Amino acid sequence: MDLDDKSARMALLRLGFLEAISAALADRTAIFELISKSANRDNALNAIVRHLGIEKHHAQAVLDLPLTSFTMAATTATNAELREVRSHASTHREGTGAAEH
Repeated sequence: MDLDDKSARMALLRLGFLEAISAALADRTAIFELISKSANRDNALNAIVRHLGIEKHHAQAVLDLPLTSFTMAATTATNAELREVRSHASTHREGTGAAEH
């Protein structure tokens, strides 16, 4: 695997996490409610998986976010990074002829 392939792979991995985090930030009230009403961490994790329709490791990243990640500035920065990573991933897929999901 060359450096460009590795970079594209890392961008795709990052994309999944950023999409999950962005979804949680956009639906913060429901996420906070799910967490606060959960009996424990595992229940909160599973509730986030179900609510956002994401994988467990992405839900873990959401659950591990510090509260300062929910500020407007941090949300804006996350969404900007998401756009940048999407652009990078899209450029790579177009360059390789891979179909988008």
